[in-house]
Amino acid sequence: MTSGRRIAIFITILVVIAILVVVGIRFFSALQEKKTSTATKEAAAIPVEVITPTHGSIENFIVRNGDLVSKSTVQVFSKVAGKIISIPVNLGSKVGAGSTIAVVDRDEPGFEFVRYRVESPISGEVSAIMVNTGAYISPSTPLATVIKPKDIKIVTNLTESDLNFVKLGQTVRIMPRGSTDESAGIAATVSHISPSANPMNRSWQVELTSSQLPPNLRVGDYVCVFITTEKHENALLLPRDCFDKKGERWFLFTIENGVAKQKFITLGLTDEKRFEVLEGVKDGDKVIVLQGMEIQDGDKVMEITDRKETEPS
Repeated sequence: MTSGRRIAIFITILVVIAILVVVGIRFFSALQEKKTSTATKEAAAIPVEVITPTHGSIENFIVRNGDLVSKSTVQVFSKVAGKIISIPVNLGSKVGAGSTIAVVDRDEPGFEFVRYRVESPISGEVSAIMVNTGAYISPSTPLATVIKPKDIKIVTNLTESDLNFVKLGQTVRIMPRGSTDESAGIAATVSHISPSANPMNRSWQVELTSSQLPPNLRVGDYVCVFITTEKHENALLLPRDCFDKKGERWFLFTIENGVAKQKFITLGLTDEKRFEVLEGVKDGDKVIVLQGMEIQDGDKVMEITDRKETEPS
């Protein structure tokens, strides 16, 4: 072998060794970096908000529409036939018992051109006028409607199954339609239940009364009627944002020794904001408020606050 060939082989060997050394250094550097990253990740704890269960009352209810109507609503009729020559009231006019609602030219033999005053039978306000001046009317023609606007009742229609949860004297809750303020709920009492169903829609009319109606609610307005179907006192309660669902099973996470522990639970009643927990957690457990967080069983977690649920009044 010539000296030139030996030198070439030697240089090739040195190049291969250099390449292996560089590759080895990079490999071990990457491996060390991965180990460091993994160790850092494993050591990092997820900051979480926690809450402890509270005790309180919770209920399920059905919601139905209710109309505000006057307890005293009277249609006004003329006792004689004839032509309307005057209507001295307008919509919203306040009238007393005996106030003139309309004046009629009597259309009877012997009473020609004799004016007859149609009077309101009650005190109140004119809520409707059904005729115009110049119209010919008979004793069966309704002329106007007079109501007592402050004497209000709530009327709702219930199904046969709804009636299982309603009885005379029962207190229910009503709320103006569109209101989201729970403090706007008003207590009302079941004062009348129709003894028979409306054959048109198979519903039963139920009347409610309340002494707490605010002045801005008027005849013709409508409200939501909340009827309790089931109520639990001293229930163990947690906000809805503590829970998640896997298949058909609900679960939550508690903190135990700085680690998230997944617990499948049994639910009771629920409302808009809370769940009743029957099994799975107990008093004093620190429950993680999830709010869409991705947490796995066994994750290291760090408590950042302890929020207490405010019970509704």
